[in-house]
Amino acid sequence: RPTVSAVRVAVKKGFSFDAIAGQVRVLVDAALDDIPRFCDGLSRGKYPVF
Repeated sequence: RPTVSAVRVAVKKGFSFDAIAGQVRVLVDAALDDIPRFCDGLSRGKYPVF
């Protein structure tokens, strides 16, 4: 299970769970920002450039 080992490596490197949660939040925020642009691109018949 890659996720478990990734978390273990992160903990070994000294990252806190807060930092990991912050990273996830940033990724989720970025994804949510991209969704409207993506839907807009689909409605215009073209795919947005990520």
